[in-house]
Amino acid sequence: MGNREALLDGAKRCITDKGIPTTTARDIANAAGVSLGAIGYHFGSKDVLLAEAAAQLAADQLLDLWWAAFSEAAGDAGRSRAEAFAAGLSGVVVGLDEQRSALLAGIEALSLAERSPETRERVQADQASDLAELAEGFAKAWPDLRGKERRALAALAYSGIQGVARMWLTDPASVPAGTQIAQALGILGGPPADPTRSEATAAPADEPVAAPAPKTKKPKKSRAKKSKR
Repeated sequence: MGNREALLDGAKRCITDKGIPTTTARDIANAAGVSLGAIGYHFGSKDVLLAEAAAQLAADQLLDLWWAAFSEAAGDAGRSRAEAFAAGLSGVVVGLDEQRSALLAGIEALSLAERSPETRERVQADQASDLAELAEGFAKAWPDLRGKERRALAALAYSGIQGVARMWLTDPASVPAGTQIAQALGILGGPPADPTRSEATAAPADEPVAAPAPKTKKPKKSRAKKSKR
């Protein structure tokens, strides 16, 4: 393992044990077993190193959860592709309790990336690598997919993984169940909606705007009462 890899590994351990705010450059150097100057040589600054390490840590943990669940579901001939995809996202949610620190570190990395162009570039490179890994995984699971289809699924999976993880952090009860995700994907992949049905469904909501009820109903009611008398 080279010094650069050792620093990333040491930074990940420090992030897990202490968190980003309290981790010092010396903490990382000691954990990596390298000199303090190696941080500046390989990364330019401690913040750049921490951001890259945190982003990798969060992504690695989340993708591990995804692959464990998705691979099993994709190998089940009785499950549709939408169900296998949804199972992957559900697997992420199930394992988040043990990965909370890594997830928080990944969010902090985004804050660091916002302040440093160099950090942003490194985080973008890691994200591109994760997307390529996901696309390759879809190619192995479903060999009939074309390149564009694999990349589209990879982008959707990455967005979904990050999305459910953040939803879980703020409100676990709001995270959709696997069946809901599969149902939503099925709707998107189904036939086009019936225009007639759509218009009929939308009509009640549009009525008050086109013709406000109070102005037309009140005169009718008053005339009805007079006729009864």
